[in-house]
Amino acid sequence: MSIAGDQDGRSDTVAQFYEQGDAYRQDRWHFPKVDKATMTTLANLVSLDISVEAVEDQITTALAAQENAIDLSSAPELLRSAQFINEQATQLKKIQLRNNQLPIV
Repeated sequence: MSIAGDQDGRSDTVAQFYEQGDAYRQDRWHFPKVDKATMTTLANLVSLDISVEAVEDQITTALAAQENAIDLSSAPELLRSAQFINEQATQLKKIQLRNNQLPIV
């Protein structure tokens, strides 16, 4: 989700990433064509001048109003936990396996 900012620049970056990675020359996975007309920001959709911080505050407030627990202070502890480290290692192996299957250009 893009909250605000240079959407044309973001579109160009995504399009270049796909093109340089030969995303459209392979047939194993499907990558969507980047269409600038379909990519917008939340700020444009609601016609407001908003910031990432404001959206974070609104999401946090909405979750709290629904009595969902929000703990933003324990992130460093979570990142050091055995469960997180094991999951990170598992996901890294999956990424490496996928990358090994990509054609070398």
